[in-house]
Amino acid sequence: MNRKRIDLEQKLYRTQQTIHKPDVYGIERRKVNKIKNELINSHNNKDDDDDFDNDIVATQIESDSINAANYLIRLNNTGIPICFLHQIYSILPNPTMIDNELQEAILSGKWRKFHIIGSVEDEYVMMKVQDYCKMIEKIKSEEKDVIAKYMSIIQDERYFNQVTISTHDLNDFGLNDLGIKELVNNGLLIPHLQVNLYWFSIRKQGYFMSNITHGRTEILRMISKRPTKDIMETLLKAKKLHKTILNMDFLIHDLVGSGRVERYSIGTMGNMLKMTSKGRLL
Repeated sequence: MNRKRIDLEQKLYRTQQTIHKPDVYGIERRKVNKIKNELINSHNNKDDDDDFDNDIVATQIESDSINAANYLIRLNNTGIPICFLHQIYSILPNPTMIDNELQEAILSGKWRKFHIIGSVEDEYVMMKVQDYCKMIEKIKSEEKDVIAKYMSIIQDERYFNQVTISTHDLNDFGLNDLGIKELVNNGLLIPHLQVNLYWFSIRKQGYFMSNITHGRTEILRMISKRPTKDIMETLLKAKKLHKTILNMDFLIHDLVGSGRVERYSIGTMGNMLKMTSKGRLL
């Protein structure tokens, strides 16, 4: 492999490693795509005896939506590596792009979408499948085959995009009533209101939702006490929360993304956060 391509590969690696936060406007992604194109052109012009590593050309940088999800998960200090889908809307400007990119990540089997009990019906959380599998593997089950069968469902592409599963489908994977009960007891399934249907579940989700609910309530009460029902974002971030372990940034992304609070710019002074009618209902 010649020196030019080695330099390009190293440049590509360094560029990707510097992307830690959501690339809202795709600037960093364009940089990487430019380097990739140079690598491809270099490959097309290579000598026959030159051993070119196609894996480097095929390297894919994460989408802006996935970068945003990773950023939010790093903010989540509950120890449960999840974020709300709607929080991503508070970071990136294009909801259609977000939906498409997240759907692509889900259908690829790298991410899963879950409904969390206690949240609004259309509020979902995102979690890496790798993290979910690690959560499953930590379960100390007397019947290891039950966990293995559940793992096979999670890794089956027919269920990548599903948030529920029927008793019939669970039976098809060899899970009888006792096996299903064990999965419910371990927090991996939650009975749905519809008979013979279960939500795919995240363990300790109640702990997460308790902190979300307390954090939402505490912040919204701060804002509601103000005559204009709004507050400078910088001023809010300087306040301390006492009823949740979640940090202020994570909760602001939740409130803005869910429509409970509206964020708008007031020029050089920064952003203002104003409570909406949905926020008053909490």
